[in-house]
Amino acid sequence: MTHKLTTRLGPYWLILEPSGETTWRLQVWGDAHLEAEVVAPDEEEAKSAAVLATVELMQKKDPDFRQPETVVWNPAFTSENRL
Repeated sequence: MTHKLTTRLGPYWLILEPSGETTWRLQVWGDAHLEAEVVAPDEEEAKSAAVLATVELMQKKDPDFRQPETVVWNPAFTSENRL
């Protein structure tokens, strides 16, 4: 099982998972599925960078989009099994 984290920013779900020693794969699920790579020395920095990048991107679409005061990340339990 891969270590993944998830949080929600407004109508968007963020999925963050390590993809290397200092790289993280960020997926943003919402109206459109977006993916990016985050480079950070540790998990806390990766989570912070993922939120900031997502908020910045979403503000381009909607200038009123704001980062919540508190962002809570939770483990995302996934399976590699496919139907």
